[in-house]
Amino acid sequence: SLVFSESCHELDHPRESHGVRRSGAFMALISTMRLAACAWIVAFQSFSGVAAPASAQPEAHEEVGGQDVHRQQLIPSGPLRSVERLTRTELLEAPQPVLVHSAQLLKTLECAGLKNLDDFAKHHGDEELLFVAGETGSFLFQRRVKVKRYVQRLLDDGRRASQLPEEGGREFFLARHQLYSNVAQAYARLLPVGFREMLDVGSRESQKELTRAAEQSDFGVSDLTLWAGDKGHSFELQDYITAILLTHLQGTKRVWLYPATQRGLLYLNQTGAYEGWGARSRMVGSPDSSRFPLSAEASPLVVDLQEGESLLIPCGWAHRVEYLGPALSISCAVHPDWLDLLLNDKPMWYPNGCAMWFREPCGPEGCDWPEL
Repeated sequence: SLVFSESCHELDHPRESHGVRRSGAFMALISTMRLAACAWIVAFQSFSGVAAPASAQPEAHEEVGGQDVHRQQLIPSGPLRSVERLTRTELLEAPQPVLVHSAQLLKTLECAGLKNLDDFAKHHGDEELLFVAGETGSFLFQRRVKVKRYVQRLLDDGRRASQLPEEGGREFFLARHQLYSNVAQAYARLLPVGFREMLDVGSRESQKELTRAAEQSDFGVSDLTLWAGDKGHSFELQDYITAILLTHLQGTKRVWLYPATQRGLLYLNQTGAYEGWGARSRMVGSPDSSRFPLSAEASPLVVDLQEGESLLIPCGWAHRVEYLGPALSISCAVHPDWLDLLLNDKPMWYPNGCAMWFREPCGPEGCDWPEL
C-alpha cells in the first residue's frame, strides 16, 4: 500500500492504512527527558537568545601527557557493514549495527526541507519548534522558537545554542501530517516485510490521531524524531527495547554502541519512567572506572556518523551520543507490525526484553499476545 515517487511534488499518500497509531510504546521514553527539569528551568531563565546556560557548558576533558583521557577510553570500531536496506537478519536473527545508504530516503528528506540546517531554515524558517524547559509539580514549562532563529544560533560560532529536546523533535513531526507520512513511507521502504505497518499513517483516521497527540502533548505517538544540537551536547548512555534508525544530515555526531552482552557492565537502571521499554545508565558523561569499576571491561563500538548515513542501533544495544559540532539528524523507531494490534488491545503492555520481537503472535486463528 506504500507508494513512492521520484519527484518532490509527487510524494503520494499510502493507498490504504492498516490501523490507528496508538500511544504507549514510546511515551515512557519521553518522561525521561523531564528528569532533567532543573537544568532546563535555568535555561529558560535566559531563553531570549536560545542560548544554553553557563551551567550547561561541557567541562573540559582532563589532559595527561597531551592526550585527552576521554578519548583514550574509546575503542575504534573499524568500518561497519553497509547495506541499502535492512533484512530480518539485522533486526532479529543476528542484531548488529550497520550503516544504511538510501538515495530514496535522502531525496525524501530533501523534498521535505530537511536536507541540512540551511535547507531546514529555508523551508521551515517561520514555523516554530517546541522547547520543553522542565517540570515543577505537574506544570510543564514550554516555549516555541522560530526555526530560522534557532538555526542562526546553531550556526553562530560565537554563541552556543540549546539542544532541541526530544519532545520538541517528536512534536515537529506530529504537527505536520503530510511531512510525517512522506518521511515515514521512506523509512518503511528500508525495512523488511513485517516491520512497515506502524509507519503507515496516511489514513484520515491516523491523521486525526496525530493531531490529537500533538494537541495533548502525547509525544510518544510519534515514531519519528528530529534531533538538533550544538557542539558539546550529548545524550547519556541508555538502551531501548526496540531498534532505531538514526539518519545523520549535517555536522559530526559520535555514537558509542555497547553490545547487548555488555549490559551488565553499564550500570543500567530500568526506572519507572521507562516502563519496560529501556533503561538509563547511572554513569553520566564519560565512564568513570573509579566510581563504576565494571565499566572498564566494556568495549564499545565508536562511530563518527557522516552526513547521509543512517545507523541501525539494534534492540538492546546501549548507546551514547555526542555532538562534535552543530548537527541535524532524524531517527525512526522500528517495530514489528503486530505491536500496533497488541497496543490497541493492551495499551499498558511492554516487551521487557528484545526476545519478545522474535515471535509472531498472530496466526490464522487469532493472536496469542505475550504476557507482560
